[in-house]
Amino acid sequence: MARLRFCGFDYNAANGSIASGSTATGMNLDKDFLFVSYTSDTTFYAPGLATPNVGGNSGRGSASGALGAYISEALSNFNAYTSITSCAVPRSAIGSPNQIWATFDLSYLIGRNVDDPTNLMRSEARFQVFKFGDLSLRLRRIFNYAAGVADITFEAFNGSTSLGTITLTPYSNASWIFCRIYAKLDGSTGRFDISLDGQSVSYTGLNSVATTPLASVNHLYFSGGILGYVSGTTGPLNFGLIDNLLLDDAAFPSGRPRGQRVAIASDGTLTGWESNPTGSTLTGALSSFDTSWARGSGTGSTALLNLTAPSTTGLNGVLGWQIHAYGLSNVDTIATKRLITGVDVSGTVTNGTYISPQIPPATPSYIQPGVDTIFYSTGTTDFTLASVPNTKLRLEVTS
Repeated sequence: MARLRFCGFDYNAANGSIASGSTATGMNLDKDFLFVSYTSDTTFYAPGLATPNVGGNSGRGSASGALGAYISEALSNFNAYTSITSCAVPRSAIGSPNQIWATFDLSYLIGRNVDDPTNLMRSEARFQVFKFGDLSLRLRRIFNYAAGVADITFEAFNGSTSLGTITLTPYSNASWIFCRIYAKLDGSTGRFDISLDGQSVSYTGLNSVATTPLASVNHLYFSGGILGYVSGTTGPLNFGLIDNLLLDDAAFPSGRPRGQRVAIASDGTLTGWESNPTGSTLTGALSSFDTSWARGSGTGSTALLNLTAPSTTGLNGVLGWQIHAYGLSNVDTIATKRLITGVDVSGTVTNGTYISPQIPPATPSYIQPGVDTIFYSTGTTDFTLASVPNTKLRLEVTS
């Protein structure tokens, strides 16, 4: 019973790259998450194209970084303006729950009214903001548009049955909506609770596995969504973005979760680590790995790195630390070497669950090991705001 995953989506070059000067710019999803692309307007919510943890500019372009309705550059078959992209979460990767608590932020670039049922097919994947088995939340209509302000309606579904709607009025272009969803899949006690900026609805006593049995529910899906005419027309498109997605299997967090970038500031205690160019700091090498490198020389090599002081203004707690490892190469062609990332808080070490999969290559090779999220300092004990100044990034080489 704990927090499961967090996706900030907003780590890219324009928003302050974690690795300054790196070509590996863009977003990173949390461990096991997937991008899913749908290029057909006529296909219902099919699995689509699933791509593992990769980076790329999205949404309103590289300046935003939130996962959006389209990719603004060609990347892994995601072509500009032609497809809806979702974040897919394998249910097996988060303990195969039948219920989920999710919080996230939504934002929309609205251009004009889109309210023509004759030309809209709302069962399509591109209209879906959330989907878990039979339960889904979809964009319904945008109306009363004038000068960047409109009314926007969302509709809840159980299978193909509409449960009801929520209308936000007025909605201002590009503003952020705080969304909280509780969804339970069950034959008689299914439930779907939705809150959008404090407007709430609750649907209980549902058979939410009538169309899709629980055993066949393989993924959860999240997206900003897109609302516009079907393929072949030139009608308006209203693009959505999603950010700050937090999943829990027990409860909603207090407050409104958000990600905040924290960069490496300086070297701390180093044991068995070196950097190139010779004489450079480990921090400098790690911050520009396209031209430099940092190396742990053998099993047991550890590095503690000081972090920049993040702003804690307006925060009431620390949900966790997320570590983005953009590049890793095992230069030992004989022995297995792996990297463990974690945090050290005043001497208390908490390692992440992700260990790089690197094995001895025939020649040194480069991989993107991905993202690791550490939610609790020990057991289910939260990190605290007071501990933030004493928190260091920890790197360890292991066999």
